[in-house]
Amino acid sequence: MTRKKADEDAHCLIVNSALALAPTHPSVVVIREDIDLFVIFIGIFTFDNVYFLKPGKGKIAEKIFSPYTALEKTIADNILFIQVMIGCDTTSALFNYGKMKFVQTLKNNHDLLKVIEIFKNPDITPKAVVDAGNHFLVALNGYPISASDTSSLNNVRYKYYMKSSFN
Repeated sequence: MTRKKADEDAHCLIVNSALALAPTHPSVVVIREDIDLFVIFIGIFTFDNVYFLKPGKGKIAEKIFSPYTALEKTIADNILFIQVMIGCDTTSALFNYGKMKFVQTLKNNHDLLKVIEIFKNPDITPKAVVDAGNHFLVALNGYPISASDTSSLNNVRYKYYMKSSFN
């Protein structure tokens, strides 16, 4: 068992420590109640011997997860993007949508998966990031995206305003 004190970001220290131990230990288990840490493990997964143990509470039993098998590939490959868009809360404060709305939007829109690949490119321009973010928000609001005819975020906002004000 290893124990360390974080001077700054505890999540980074925990993840980096577990990944440093993984090549030389048969199993590495991180015990934590914070599921956001597990999201980071899924997003940067590199070893199949690192596990996440969420302790039980009351009548709820403890659970052990493997980043390797916890989620289907589409979601696992984009979990960090989803986490950034949603934040740590169950419901996104910015968009007032639950986590599953974001997940379903990605699963149901394969064109969108190509769009958000931009967020994984460290050399991309800020304008391209903004454009990709706008495409995602348009899709999140139920409008289809395609290369030839994508509603602008302003159009989506206007339609919601008109619908909520006059219907």
